[in-house]
Amino acid sequence: MNTLRPASRPLRPGGARAGAFLAAAAVLLAPAAFPASARADAEAVFTSANHGAGTTVCADKIIEVMQSAQKSISIAVAHFNSDAVTAALIGIQRDRNGDSDRTNDVKISVLLDMGEYGDRNSQSKALEAAGIEVRYKTYSLAFYHPETQLMHHKYMIVDGKDLVSGSYNWSDTAEQTNYENIIHFKGPDVKTKVRAFQKEFDKLWGMNRNRYPAFMEALRARPGSPAYRKVIPIHFNQPYYNGPMALTRSEVAAMRSAAAAAGLRAGDAAVKPKRFFDRERKVASSDPPAGTFLPAAADGGSGELPSGTPNGPGFLDRLNGEEEADEGAGGGGR
Repeated sequence: MNTLRPASRPLRPGGARAGAFLAAAAVLLAPAAFPASARADAEAVFTSANHGAGTTVCADKIIEVMQSAQKSISIAVAHFNSDAVTAALIGIQRDRNGDSDRTNDVKISVLLDMGEYGDRNSQSKALEAAGIEVRYKTYSLAFYHPETQLMHHKYMIVDGKDLVSGSYNWSDTAEQTNYENIIHFKGPDVKTKVRAFQKEFDKLWGMNRNRYPAFMEALRARPGSPAYRKVIPIHFNQPYYNGPMALTRSEVAAMRSAAAAAGLRAGDAAVKPKRFFDRERKVASSDPPAGTFLPAAADGGSGELPSGTPNGPGFLDRLNGEEEADEGAGGGGR
């Protein structure tokens, strides 16, 4: 049986054995060495550094990355009420997209959760007023949290090359009160990660937009019309109608207006918990009706934008191809 034995001599400060021991310990405890590219492909920032300091480290990093944009900024965040980030993004819109020189434009796309549509703290209206295209993942005629299908992402892609993502919502609460994080991914080693996030953004940006015309036709239809349906869906998560849509503010407003014209007061506290509205009886209930709200032909498809349009399928491939052409010609970007 092996037994532990005391050292034959104690380690004396400055002795040879002590020196060897300390040298070995230094090797074991030293930070692991990584190739330069691996060290450079990600940078983490934590809001915990802000507490009591009055700083805005996460917002500062987001602004730094978005101001580096040459061609595109794609943003998907659940909550957007940071004054500083809003001002920076509007500044880019004004300085890069506000003149007649289209060669200097930056395509800015902002996708928010439906809850931001009517949130008084949201900066979505300020972005829209500046000419920035904003869409809302719309999954109900009225926001009711138990029925939500939240767009809960928190990320930004710049030029198809830089990705900023993490737990951090773009809000003053996240920055100054919560313990949150963002990670800035950059460099050739993360190209696959960025591509995956861009693919998800493209899918959500065009989500079921092909259904919107038929949905509006059914809402506005009169009895006797082939598009008329007696029952209107309040929340879009049932077999009768299942499918959120990525809509602009004007599209959401038109949809709610048409529902109101049919007698549906979707914002009423007694109505929001219900799932369906019988427009003939003027009654909201959760009893599923027969059939479907849209005909099968109108209710199919992914709803993604056609190839060749900004943020549609293949957008990232085209962007990277243009960058490679610029670099090959010695441009190296603007």
